[in-house]
Amino acid sequence: MHEPGYYRKAAPFLDKDMFSPDEDQDFETWNLYHVTTNLSAVRASGRLKSRSELGQNNWGLGKSQYDNPRMVSTTHDMNRARQIYDQMKLVTELARGLVPAHTVWDMATDALYEPWDHSEIRSVLKSYLPRNIYKSMAEGEVEEAEMDKYIKTAEAIYAFMQSLESAVSEIELDSNRDTNDLSVMGFAADFEDMKKIDPNQIAIIQVVARKDAQSEQNPQEREVKFFPQDLRIIRYWQP
Repeated sequence: MHEPGYYRKAAPFLDKDMFSPDEDQDFETWNLYHVTTNLSAVRASGRLKSRSELGQNNWGLGKSQYDNPRMVSTTHDMNRARQIYDQMKLVTELARGLVPAHTVWDMATDALYEPWDHSEIRSVLKSYLPRNIYKSMAEGEVEEAEMDKYIKTAEAIYAFMQSLESAVSEIELDSNRDTNDLSVMGFAADFEDMKKIDPNQIAIIQVVARKDAQSEQNPQEREVKFFPQDLRIIRYWQP
């Protein structure tokens, strides 16, 4: 149980009109989740801290028009929280040289029906692959796993992922379909900072928010931000 004066549910902080009608039946059931990369520090302090409190280098996801370094990011979507958790784990493993380029390709472009149909994606591949390899891959003459031979170091693979994510975000934001759900996380931390994250310290935290809390909603990323003093932790877990 959480203390009085807090909302467990996300609904009071969300604009219902920003969601599709088929989500109406679930709207009132959504909770609030945050994904941390330093569980030990959270447990020691008993609270979440904003990026400005931690220092500008302590962030893994991308900035957007909704960015506010003094606030803490949460999501009302458990599936989104799990997606962030899984991708954070993958990227920390990538930074340790354990993830090949073609796995990053699969992850970043998974939501696109035909990645090769998009000029933004082709432009990224052209900048990372020799011309003859790019042409052979585009024509289906070689498997996409061939890219592992040319994008080899962990730092290069991380930069490749960032480039792909930027391209996918651009495609999704410019598409004609109505989307409130970007498929990529938007990892923007420097490679050296990402290397410092221990995958065993990544965890999902469920929080409650003060009833009169100021919040900022980011529908494209299924996100709502709060000032850290307005949040209380009620549980955490590592799937």
